[in-house]
Amino acid sequence: MMNLFSEKLKHLRQSKNLTQKDLAKKLFVSRRTIVKWEQNRGFPNIETLQQISELFDLSIDELLSEKQLEMIRMLDTKKISLLKRIVIILIAILSLVIVSAIALGIIYHPRDLSSYVKEDISTFDRIEVLNYDGKIFTFDENEQMQLFNKILNISVIPKHLFIKKTSSSFDIMIYFKAKTYRINQFYLDDGATAFYYEPVNYSMYKLVQGFIGESI
Repeated sequence: MMNLFSEKLKHLRQSKNLTQKDLAKKLFVSRRTIVKWEQNRGFPNIETLQQISELFDLSIDELLSEKQLEMIRMLDTKKISLLKRIVIILIAILSLVIVSAIALGIIYHPRDLSSYVKEDISTFDRIEVLNYDGKIFTFDENEQMQLFNKILNISVIPKHLFIKKTSSSFDIMIYFKAKTYRINQFYLDDGATAFYYEPVNYSMYKLVQGFIGESI
């Protein structure tokens, strides 16, 4: 009498004149899996056992002992539990990626420099350009407003969350009645905090140079 599932499976397969490859195709598994089962190195899961019982017209109880069947159920439960944990972890990772992408999209969305200048335009006093050797360039009233508007309409994106102050060959000084803004190619400083950025396909140096008419 055959007590082992491996012996029963081999006997049933041979009684139907099936090769290991034939049986593997019917059960949608690999031939290597059939070899493993017939060598008593593992068991099918519950679903595959159901397929085997239907194929050979036997109940699952006739294929396995109660102890073997309980062991398979326990292994299947562990696999399902592990799968659930993996799914939960993957969902958590995916959620984090989506939230991060949305957050970065909001943070790094291009914005005009005007959104970082909080002063009322009615309090605007004057604009000057200060170059690296301390030379000051001033403008007439019409040029001041043109340069002022062009600068504030430049779109920028945050360059880094943490960055050391970058040197620039010039600074644009925008004076309001209550506050002064220092702006150049790399950052905007309002005297309290500095916002580092990168102009979107734009050179602030060329803009300023166009108004000055000479190298800064």
